[in-house]
Amino acid sequence: MKIFRRGIKLPDYKALSLLTPHFKKAPLPAFVTLPLKQHQGLPAIPLVRSGEAVKTGAKIAAAQGDFSAHIHASVSGTVREVTPDYIRLESDGKDEWEAEIVEQPDWKNTERDKIRQCIFNAGLVGLGGKGFPTHLKLDQTTKGACDLLILNGCESEPFLTADFILMFNKAVEILHGARFLMCVSGAKKCLIAIEDNKLECIEIILSKIRLLGFKDIEVKQVPARYPQGSDSELKRTCIPSKNRDDVKVLIHNVATAYAVYEAVKYHKPLIERVVTITGHCIVEPQNLMFRIGTSAYDAIKTCKGFLRDPVRVIFGGPMTGVSLSHLNTPLTKPVNGIVALAQEFIDEGKEKPCIRCGLCVETCPEHLVPETLIKGIRLKDRAVVRAFQLQNCIECGNCAFVCPSNIPLLDILKEGKQTYFGAPYESMHSEKDLIYAVVP
Repeated sequence: MKIFRRGIKLPDYKALSLLTPHFKKAPLPAFVTLPLKQHQGLPAIPLVRSGEAVKTGAKIAAAQGDFSAHIHASVSGTVREVTPDYIRLESDGKDEWEAEIVEQPDWKNTERDKIRQCIFNAGLVGLGGKGFPTHLKLDQTTKGACDLLILNGCESEPFLTADFILMFNKAVEILHGARFLMCVSGAKKCLIAIEDNKLECIEIILSKIRLLGFKDIEVKQVPARYPQGSDSELKRTCIPSKNRDDVKVLIHNVATAYAVYEAVKYHKPLIERVVTITGHCIVEPQNLMFRIGTSAYDAIKTCKGFLRDPVRVIFGGPMTGVSLSHLNTPLTKPVNGIVALAQEFIDEGKEKPCIRCGLCVETCPEHLVPETLIKGIRLKDRAVVRAFQLQNCIECGNCAFVCPSNIPLLDILKEGKQTYFGAPYESMHSEKDLIYAVVP
């Protein structure tokens, strides 16, 4: 581990899932469970009843206002259960798609309003892990006129390679998706931010930009460190300091751009995505295209199961991922990885008093003082919490990672933000057990 003033360089363990540079589609699951809240905001409203037959891509739950997203059937078959929290489908194995999900004529020249409508109809949300409804993010940006679109291809979390594989195999599609996002937002330029440990992706995307003649899209090579992929760090890295306050920026993930491309070209809803199944406990770590709603158990079984019993299985990366209480938990739209962690990767040490080493301060990308904030939160001192700008915490987990006293800093900071500032949205996850996995 190497410490930077704004972040840390971690052993990435990405080679585990990169034995092949390509991905394939996972087998259809027998059942899918589709939570009605796979996004930030309000849950979707069910449109189907138990016993109904549905086709792949059919809308089965409607967005509840703008701060929500549609849910679509990820397999064809029969609705087996409808509850206030989820819809469960049984696959018929035929995978019959809705008739309107086909390539659209003259899709490259789709008008701005039609692109926005396609994005909303497809139920697109941010695929970098946060799950913010894409149409709403575009609307909020366009009110102030966007100058620059940044596509986040950093993937700075250890273990995860889903974005790497997607950029490696679907560069042309991502570039077309970027142009659609630029059209809706009004951005005149697009930067694709890729870390310098992904040189293959950089070369491939540069070659496709030249091939397509997209002079308004550039690749920005950024340092490989965590949390390079956070919005605030991307802005600092990609925009010169003298212009930073004057540039209005829109940031989307490369996977989101790919989903936008499919939504506009095929009217295809978000029913599948590339997910990394990895960790030292997985027999064959790899990247696969999974249908949304596939259980973690089925996903891991596709990779031939566990080599040894994991101590913890998480959705997402080890720095900010969500621990699973059981393997029946379904993959949702924002989930980009399943990591099965072995004992040597978990720090279960008992919390000890702070030794004031200053590591949490050194590694905070937002220049905060976590040790002081923790004291303020525990003493319920509102003045300290506000003076030391708790609201600026991006919840990256750097402070918890480097703390030699095993203080659950991130957990306390998140609780403090909820207490003193409230949550701008409800968590899209039902699990509350956040991970503090220590990578040796």
